[in-house]
Amino acid sequence: MESNLALDQRHSTLIIWNDSYNIGIKEIDDQHKMLIHIANELFEKISLNKASDILEQVFNSLFEYIKYHFSTEERLMLACNYPDYIKHKNSHAQFVDVISELKKRFDIGEPAVATDALRFLRKWIFNHIKASDKYLAMFLQSNEHDRINAQLEIAYSEIERLNAILESAIPKPFLNRIAFQTPSTESLRLLEEEQLSILFCDIRSYTSHAERMTARETLKFLNSIFSLMEPSISEHEGFIDKFIGDAALVLFDRKESATHAIQTAIDIQFELVRYNQEREKTDLPEIQVGIGINTGPVVVGLLGTQTRVSSTVIGDHVNLSARLQELTKTLRSDLLIS
Repeated sequence: MESNLALDQRHSTLIIWNDSYNIGIKEIDDQHKMLIHIANELFEKISLNKASDILEQVFNSLFEYIKYHFSTEERLMLACNYPDYIKHKNSHAQFVDVISELKKRFDIGEPAVATDALRFLRKWIFNHIKASDKYLAMFLQSNEHDRINAQLEIAYSEIERLNAILESAIPKPFLNRIAFQTPSTESLRLLEEEQLSILFCDIRSYTSHAERMTARETLKFLNSIFSLMEPSISEHEGFIDKFIGDAALVLFDRKESATHAIQTAIDIQFELVRYNQEREKTDLPEIQVGIGINTGPVVVGLLGTQTRVSSTVIGDHVNLSARLQELTKTLRSDLLIS
């Protein structure tokens, strides 16, 4: 039977979804379809000898899949007292171990990682989805009460997942402020100014760096810089308002917000030193950032229309922090504070 999933590079698709994969629970089936999509994308790139273009993205997608799919299934099994819960959960742990090991091999540049990953995914889809998950589906179908509990747990898991996505797009401090706002005139009348410290950080000579990279490499580069900044921002109780190309706008709303903003800026510069030491090992150019910090009254609210909005912070003091950052280039300074 496994020959149906053999690596046949004459075709552009490795696995085509059909009823044999269907377990009858829409949320789980949709998640399984995503895994098959990941496998098919990897197969296509291997067929074109371009696996290296997508492999990091594949691992990121797999770790995201692990996070939401396994937790959904395990919560479902607990809710319905599934007798093979431990065995099923252990198989999930084995999946995590294999993918983690493959990622380590990829990080150190080992060959054949792409084909090994694809073979593992193919085997997992065939043996786990078409076998272990089918047994779970049969158990649920035989017990209506447990099936209803399972559906409720899945719905709860989906709400949690969507909330996590929402919080990654709109920081929680923003959500607490704008939960009942709309971009309407009436909502705008109710907004009040509040004292915030604003940190504006921009990557120096970004254009010249980007010219030497592909679009995918540029995205990876930007994410690495922003990821470097985030721990310091969180440690000092700040939150990222938005990313603006190669820049980040960060807000601090706690007591002594200016002190937190300044300490964050200092920490970012120290982290950048370590980051550049790693780049130097591979003969990559040094990265510098300019930071402007200002404190003053601003308005936090929703910007947009009734059908498309984004959270934002508005006010002259926001603009001043951006201008201070621009001035760091003229004054050859890493940091300027109003």
